[in-house]
Amino acid sequence: MIIEPTSKFNLESISLKSEIILARKSNKKIEIVVVPKLKNKLSHQKNVGIKLDEKVILTILSNHYSNVIVTQINTQNDLNKLLMRKPDLVLSGVKYFNFGDKELWLNDFLDLHKIAYIASSRKA
Repeated sequence: MIIEPTSKFNLESISLKSEIILARKSNKKIEIVVVPKLKNKLSHQKNVGIKLDEKVILTILSNHYSNVIVTQINTQNDLNKLLMRKPDLVLSGVKYFNFGDKELWLNDFLDLHKIAYIASSRKA
């Protein structure tokens, strides 16, 4: 094997291009679903399984997705509006909603309407 000294090659003749590759953001629609927070931050909300910092999650996801929103669900009508927007993915720490005397589990509701979500079902 013959190894040529590197000085024989003219490195100046090699053109190196510096390119910045910008990743395109996905157009998937993502909704971060929250419920109103209690006034006493130390209080436990039984219907919330995981407390999420929706602002941090919104910031992170917005770097990769162009359509990310935070939705606070106060009423059944708010949930129906979410259905009409047809998100590709719902992310939430909410287990269920109390609408009057009715308990509505978020993941069962999303399964029924074939909306993908990040969380486990009530059965788990």
